[in-house]
Amino acid sequence: MLDSKKPIVTINLTPLVDVSLVLVVIFMATAPMFMQSGIIVTSGEKKATTEVKAPSSREKSILIKLKGNQIWLNQHLVTESNLPNLLKRMLAESETRRVIINPNREVRHGRVIKIMDTAKQSGAANLVILGKSKEK
Repeated sequence: MLDSKKPIVTINLTPLVDVSLVLVVIFMATAPMFMQSGIIVTSGEKKATTEVKAPSSREKSILIKLKGNQIWLNQHLVTESNLPNLLKRMLAESETRRVIINPNREVRHGRVIKIMDTAKQSGAANLVILGKSKEK
C-alpha cells in the first residue's frame, strides 16, 4: 500500500527535453554560418622564381587605395556603392582576377575587411594587401 503522507519524488523530464530541443534548433540554424570559407593568408616573403612571364593584354592590375573615407579604384575616385559593379566589370576583363588593396594607416581594419569582402563577392580570386615594410 502506498502511504499518502510521503511526497512524490520524481524528476520531471519535460523541461529538460524542451531546453534540449531548443538548443538543437539553435545549433541547426547557426551551423551554416560556421561553414563559410575563410580568408587564407600567406606571407609576402616568398622565394623569387626564375620564371618570368610576360604580362598578357588581359592581365590588368586592379588597385584599390583607401585614404580616409575615400576609395580610389585604379586612380579613379569611386563611391562604396559603385565599387561592386565596377569591380565585377574589371574582374571579368582580368585574367588573374587579382585585387590589390592599399590602405593608409588611419583606415580602420573593419573597413579594409569590408572592401576585401566586396572584392571577393565581386569575383576576385586573389586578394593582396599592401603595407609599408618595417625596414628603412
